[in-house]
Amino acid sequence: MKNNFQSIIKIFLLTAIFSPFMLLAKSLYEKNVLEIPDSTNSVNDTLNIHKVNFTTKQNYPGFLNMIKDVPRDFIEFGALSFKKENLFPILFLSSATALLMRYDERTWKETKKFFNKSKSLNSFTDNFVYVGDAKWHLGLSGAALLFGYLSGDRQLQNTAFQTAEAVIASGLFVQLLKRISGRESPAVHTKPGGYWDLFPDLGEYQHRQPKYYAFPSGHITSATAFFTVISENYPELKWIKSVSYGLICLLGISLVNHDMHWYSDLPLGITIGYAFGKIISNRYSFGNFQNDDKNFSITPLMMNGSNSVFLSYKF
Repeated sequence: MKNNFQSIIKIFLLTAIFSPFMLLAKSLYEKNVLEIPDSTNSVNDTLNIHKVNFTTKQNYPGFLNMIKDVPRDFIEFGALSFKKENLFPILFLSSATALLMRYDERTWKETKKFFNKSKSLNSFTDNFVYVGDAKWHLGLSGAALLFGYLSGDRQLQNTAFQTAEAVIASGLFVQLLKRISGRESPAVHTKPGGYWDLFPDLGEYQHRQPKYYAFPSGHITSATAFFTVISENYPELKWIKSVSYGLICLLGISLVNHDMHWYSDLPLGITIGYAFGKIISNRYSFGNFQNDDKNFSITPLMMNGSNSVFLSYKF
């Protein structure tokens, strides 16, 4: 009976949290009149962004790219890490992680102490960790893709493909780091802040994952990548970022209270998820088709008070 009740709580919680994603379906054809400035460059820029495409393919190349593009995602992430303008963010991330490590044992205990005062609050955090489960993110991406196909909403289809690739790519990268760092989770730690067993035996890792999987957090990475792609594809919906930040914050606290992670495991996970989400969503911006097939486009225009239609056929 208790297990059934717990399952109901999880389903209700996940439905409430992710239902806004399914409400994002918007027909691009509603945007059929464009205000074009007089500048020729502005006209070209606007056409590239807003053109309505009639083609059998989507601007995201397809299912295979969710796996095929992962090495490319890794390379672009590495290139970002060595850019001069990212030096300060990297130093800030390193400092924040080091500071949190210093107080990991204390902050974990205080979090447990606070949430253990309330049985319902403690149960809430135990169930909230599923918000960061990559299986749910991929499942929701699949549901969004199906809904996008049924409704003819290519923007939603594109977003669904991107969220799936971002979750897969960031998840694989995090798994690589976990198998390098080998940090104990709070659930099984043998020393304050957890012991770091660098490059643990892979067989041992598989059989005793909580002893090695703490750093960085895969749950927080997956959730951040997922929400970043959505917010990048729907920038006009300002509330998405605010809601996303709140959910990620609650997820981080829940992971610590559930003995899965220390607070210092979270900043790097958030950074990785955000970076992969930005890389993938920027590569496949809506209207920027990444294929070599013939492409026919038609764009209604309104310039200087007169109506016209822009036709193009790409060979």
